[in-house]
Amino acid sequence: MDIGLLGVAQSRGIETYQYISPRPGATLVSPHSSIIIRHGEPIDQNQSFSTLPFYVAGNTSGVHTGEFILSDDSKTLIFKPDKPFYPGEVVVVELRRGFKTKQGTVTPPLTFSFTVSATPTEVRNKYLNKLLLEELDSPARTTVRPSGKVLNKSAHVSVRNDSLPPDFPLITVDTLNNPTPGYLFTALYRFAPPNFGPTYLAIIDNYGTPIFYRKLERLGVDLKPQPNGLLTYFEGPFAIPPGGNRYFYALDQTYTIVDSFYTGNGYITDLHELLILPNDHALLMSYDPQIVRMDTIVPGGLPNAVVIGLIIQEIDANKNVVFQWRSWDHFQITDADSNISLTDSVIDYVHGNAIEVDYDGNLLISSRHLNEITKIDRQTGDIIWRWGGENNQFMFINDNRRFSHQHHIRRLPNGNYTLFDNGNFLNPEYSSALEYQLDQQNLIANLVWSYRDTSVYAPFMGSVQRLSNANTVIGWGGTFGSEPSITEVRPNGIKALEITFEDPFVNYRAVRAPWDMNIFFADRDSLIFGTISQSSDTATLNLINNTSQDIFITTASTRTTVFAAIDTLPLLLPANGNTQLSIVFSPADTGTYKDVLTIRADRETEGFGRQIVLMGEFNPNQINPEEIPQTFVLRQNYPNPFNPLTTIEYSVPIKTHVTITIFDLLGREVLTLVDRQHTPGNYTIVWNGKDKSGKAVQSGLYIYRLKAGIYSRTRKMILLR
Repeated sequence: MDIGLLGVAQSRGIETYQYISPRPGATLVSPHSSIIIRHGEPIDQNQSFSTLPFYVAGNTSGVHTGEFILSDDSKTLIFKPDKPFYPGEVVVVELRRGFKTKQGTVTPPLTFSFTVSATPTEVRNKYLNKLLLEELDSPARTTVRPSGKVLNKSAHVSVRNDSLPPDFPLITVDTLNNPTPGYLFTALYRFAPPNFGPTYLAIIDNYGTPIFYRKLERLGVDLKPQPNGLLTYFEGPFAIPPGGNRYFYALDQTYTIVDSFYTGNGYITDLHELLILPNDHALLMSYDPQIVRMDTIVPGGLPNAVVIGLIIQEIDANKNVVFQWRSWDHFQITDADSNISLTDSVIDYVHGNAIEVDYDGNLLISSRHLNEITKIDRQTGDIIWRWGGENNQFMFINDNRRFSHQHHIRRLPNGNYTLFDNGNFLNPEYSSALEYQLDQQNLIANLVWSYRDTSVYAPFMGSVQRLSNANTVIGWGGTFGSEPSITEVRPNGIKALEITFEDPFVNYRAVRAPWDMNIFFADRDSLIFGTISQSSDTATLNLINNTSQDIFITTASTRTTVFAAIDTLPLLLPANGNTQLSIVFSPADTGTYKDVLTIRADRETEGFGRQIVLMGEFNPNQINPEEIPQTFVLRQNYPNPFNPLTTIEYSVPIKTHVTITIFDLLGREVLTLVDRQHTPGNYTIVWNGKDKSGKAVQSGLYIYRLKAGIYSRTRKMILLR
């Protein structure tokens, strides 16, 4: 190849390839870009890619050698140059003879060129640092930020024996009206410009009690469970070190970091989105500051303005970039909302904040500063349609207000779409949760549901999650003062839950989901005292340490005073061992009681725990002297066979210590179901089909034995899963 002719190289063969990156003719390309080619058919893996007549050369840097990688989809060929391209140069890529597909065909020759960005890396990083701080410090709010949050004095918060860190943010539950079970995943960071942090990653229940928290000195956002069972969150420094990046981290069920996710091709990972896909690929985004001559684009534009573009990437399981989409190739800078000044020295004209996979596998992206949701062909990178903003292609029905500066586009199982409308610059300014039905053929957007509280305005951040029971969790993002942080509403708009976080803590998104860790277990998920006639009763939980490190239980808190842990804390749970925790049930009045026990190990910067349901009934008149059992009785369980719950009833004629133990057919102990002092009476206990480590046992025949002093009685039961 004649390097001197690079600037005039003609493209050929590009129309026969499904996807090429960088896009032929692209400008402002990262010097660290790999070259991605996808023909569309699976590639023959037996051929030697190193012998392909493939040439990459820059008109300044010369010929580039590199490594070929075939992605795990067997369709995408990646060339990673051994050295970066030179800023501002033209690069020509030439595949003189194509590669062989599994069908035996050879792809056509290919030639294309692109131009590398002349913006120095240190300038790009400088403005990325500045952009992050400005985004936090200047949330585009046109109303005055309240000076402090007003806490509801009648809030439903009651936590006893708790040992949270002193700077853990106060969480106030203002509305508690039978919300959906499960936990809320949050990342609470201290928003006090010009200082930001610390952040508390926190999984909380409906009472605001954390079952997990971890303190980060740096910015952390977007703690959420992924479909593969991992928890992910973003943590990044405000100042990017030379050659450094920012990362999403993945935690397993022991809260250990087991993976990290980051953008490639020299781009710095942005905090707004990480989606892990079923094939272990991941979708992320990056912001791309570039020096642009805005004086050639708009009157009054500056000749050396810094304009922020958007990069969307799909990385495979080996962290190779297999798909890249750049706003520079598809959006005009003048597409920005009219409230974005194009004569400023720094112009963030896109500001992407969410990615979603649509029902057909293509991508939806939310661009805050375009007021737009864009659908992108995931195979080619082409735009399919644009919804909202200056380039809107849809007719809106039942929605004269539309949306502005939105967040968190999500597709629902029913085919509809939800998003969080921040409402910036609309009149009046307030934020909403919206659900649309989209006719993508006729380009009609029908607003079918909304939750609008005109007293709440979140100028930045926010999320909407539709639950399986049709309730909706709204994360209000950047709210302050008396405004809520998280609200769960029913389809009719009635609040099931509302939570506020202490100023100045804010939360980017809120996600509700079930969760269970496996650092330590209890031998049961619930502790049922049954009906008692005396003033108090005591039962024990068996705690099992699943790790090789000692654990100290420092919190054993309940929501009421009816139930309480009576052991002295901290309680040692030895490595790979077990210990018992005693719970007393001491009701004052006749009735049925239910509570939740939070058992947590608190350390200097983190805590982790689990919750146990407590139930009991107090009826002092339940048994008169004539009805006191005359003998010990162990009744047959019911139902039998069962899956997974069964009830065991038994009678105790005297005050004595009683144990009920479950064994398998080999005589091995499965679980001690009852182990406590009893007064005369009739009792009921439920077994959930789990062993003493909290794991579900297999189908089969089991033996349960009641033992009290010299009395012993056994029966058989059958578990059929």
